[in-house]
Amino acid sequence: MIAYLYAYSQPLKVANFRMNNKLIHVLKTFSREEFKNFKRFVSSPYFNRNKPQVRMLDELKLFYGGFDSPKLSKDYLFAKIYPGKQYNDSTMRSLIADLLYLAEDFLACEKFNSDSRRKTLCLLQSLSERGLENVYKENMKALKLEKSGEVQADWEYFYWLHELEENLRDFRISHDRVVHKDGLRARIEQTEQSYLYLTLSYVIKMVMGLYKIWLYEQNFALEFVDDSTRREGGAIRNIIGAIDLGRLKEIIKCTPATAQFASILEVYLALLQILSDTADRNKYFEYKQLVLENLTKMSDFEKGFHYSSLINYCNLEHNFTSQEFNFKEELFELYEEMLYGEYYKNPKNVYLSVSLFRAMLLLALKLKKFSWAENFAAGHGKHLHPKHIANLQNYAAAMLAFEMHDYAQSLDNAAKVDLNNFILKYDLDILRLKIYYERRGGYEGTRLCARMYAVSKRR
Repeated sequence: MIAYLYAYSQPLKVANFRMNNKLIHVLKTFSREEFKNFKRFVSSPYFNRNKPQVRMLDELKLFYGGFDSPKLSKDYLFAKIYPGKQYNDSTMRSLIADLLYLAEDFLACEKFNSDSRRKTLCLLQSLSERGLENVYKENMKALKLEKSGEVQADWEYFYWLHELEENLRDFRISHDRVVHKDGLRARIEQTEQSYLYLTLSYVIKMVMGLYKIWLYEQNFALEFVDDSTRREGGAIRNIIGAIDLGRLKEIIKCTPATAQFASILEVYLALLQILSDTADRNKYFEYKQLVLENLTKMSDFEKGFHYSSLINYCNLEHNFTSQEFNFKEELFELYEEMLYGEYYKNPKNVYLSVSLFRAMLLLALKLKKFSWAENFAAGHGKHLHPKHIANLQNYAAAMLAFEMHDYAQSLDNAAKVDLNNFILKYDLDILRLKIYYERRGGYEGTRLCARMYAVSKRR
C-alpha cells in the first residue's frame, strides 16, 4: 500500500512520443520536398485553420532526419507550441492526432494529384453534374487528342477507358434532348466498347494474379491444388479456364476500338501458357518474343512485370541447372536488358531494388564476369535508393575481392556493411566461412566454424 501511494505521489513522467507514434512513422517516410509541400498544405487555410498544428510542424521540421532523437518528446513540443503554459497531455494527444489526420489527407491528395486519369474522370463527372456541356465537350475533345497519341497499356489503362466510355455515355443520356435510332446504335456500340475494355482489364489482372500464385507455389514448393474450397487461387484458375480465351482474342481483334490491343492480350495469354506447363521451354521463347515485340505499347509497370516474369522463369531450378540450354547466360542477358532499359522503374518506384542489385551482382560473379560486376557496382549503384548506395557498394566490393582471392580486402569491406538486411547478413556469414576455409581452416576447420555459427544462430 505504501509503495502504491509512493508511486502516485511522484511527478508524472511524460513518455517520449517518438516511440510507437503513428505520426512520426508517417513523417519518416517523407522526402525533403514532400515535407516542404506538407508544410504548405498544413499552412493553407483551405485544409487547416488551426495555428498550433502549423507551429508543431515547424518544430518537427527541425528534427527532420533525426526523429529518433531523445530530445523529441511531447513535453518538449508542448513547451515550444505553448510557451509558459503547464503541460497538458490531453491537448498534446489531440494535436498529434490532428496533425496525423492532416498528414493522411496530404498523402491522399498527393496520390490523387499524381493520377491524371482519375483526376480527369472526376472533373468530367463534376462538369456533367453541373450541366456545363461546353466545358465538358472541350475537355473531352482534348482527351481524345491525348488518347490518339502513343498508347502505354496496362490493366489500369483499360479500366480507365471503360470508366471514360461509361462517363461519356451517361453524359449523352443526360444531355441529348432528342435521340434518333443512329444515336441509340451509337450508345449500344459505346456500351459494348466499354465492357470490352473492362474485360481486357479483368483478364489481364487475373492472369497477373494467377502468376503471383504460381510464384508462391514455386518459391515455397507448394503442391498444385485445383480446388477453390481448399486454397485461394483455385477460383482464379477455374474462372480463367471457363473463359474461351481464343474466342475473346478474336473479338478483340475484330472490334475496331480494341483491335490495336489484341497483341497486348496475346502477351498475357502466352504467359498463361507458361504457367500451365513450365517444362515446355518453347513457350518461354514465344512469350519472350511477344514481350519484345510489344514493349513500346506497354507502360513502365508492365515492362517491369514481364521482365520479372522472364527472369523468374530462368531462375526455376530445372532451368537454372539445365544442360540443354544455358539459362544462366539467358538470365544475364535479361538482367542487362532490364538494367539498361531501366525496366525496374515505374511510377511507384524509381530505384533499383536491393534484391535485384544483389541478384545481378552474384550472377555476374558466378559467370566470372568480374569487370562487368565491378563496373556495375560503381556505375549502377547510383540507381539504388540513396540510403542503400554505400552499403551495397561495400557488399559488392567484399564479394568481388573474394573472387579475386584478396581475402583481407574482402573481410575489410564486409565489416563496413550494415547487416540490418537479413539476406546480406546471410551472404556475408557464408563469405566469412569460405574465407576461413581458403585461408587456414581447410575442411575440418570450416566444419567446426560452421557448427559454432549454427549454435550461435539457435541461441
